Amino acid sequence: MPEVFLTGVVSRFLRDQGIADINPLLILDEIVQLSGLMRRTPDRSYQFMHAAIQDFLAAKYTVETGSFFPSTVNVWDARAGYAACLSGDATQSMIYSLRHGIDNIAFHDCLVNGAGFDSAQVATEVLRVLRRAPVRVVLSSTQRKDLKAIEV
Repeated sequence: MPEVFLTGVVSRFLRDQGIADINPLLILDEIVQLSGLMRRTPDRSYQFMHAAIQDFLAAKYTVETGSFFPSTVNVWDARAGYAACLSGDATQSMIYSLRHGIDNIAFHDCLVNGAGFDSAQVATEVLRVLRRAPVRVVLSSTQRKDLKAIEV
């Protein structure tokens, strides 16, 4: 993100909080030096250190601008999972994600993050997927990519 953009965001925040005597660049310097959340690049842009933060904020933006449509998602990754969780009703997202494979990150994220969804509709889709492509469950403490199974 360009420094000018972030400086504007910090300036608006400070103004909204009634704080006028702090330079927004000092706030950005503090975030970079103390939090470990972002780093400054040589061209005076900023990058999040952890992809999860960037994925979450991108998903939040997508949902808030009304541009998240589960039927158009091609990759059901963490960003899609966050968007599904933030959408208010993750039912369609979970159904579409299952159609891309039962072991995807987005479906898992919806479950562990407490996304709201219609359990009957999602369960119906889980059963449909399992009937179409049976899955062998393996109880194991080691990961093996050569197994065509879900490890528990």
